[in-house]
Amino acid sequence: MLEDGDEHVCPQRISYSVGCRWFRNAVLPLSPELETDIFKDISLKHCVRCGTRFVPRSNRSMYCLACAAAERRGKDKKRKWNKRHPVRI
Repeated sequence: MLEDGDEHVCPQRISYSVGCRWFRNAVLPLSPELETDIFKDISLKHCVRCGTRFVPRSNRSMYCLACAAAERRGKDKKRKWNKRHPVRI
């Protein structure tokens, strides 16, 4: 990721942890196998929408990050539509 010709200090050396934020956000999404190997003590879940395996952020997580954003947009859209078009009986 950082091989652009310039010298960069590895964020892993600065953070003193195996899973720093940069590593989790930049490297692990590209390699699910590596993510599984690193977080094998954490139970992985399957996304309800697309079926991919992901590391849950909480015990209530149902979607991977990409699908969670799409689901949130869809629910926001539906909620806003219902607010503008109330049901009249």
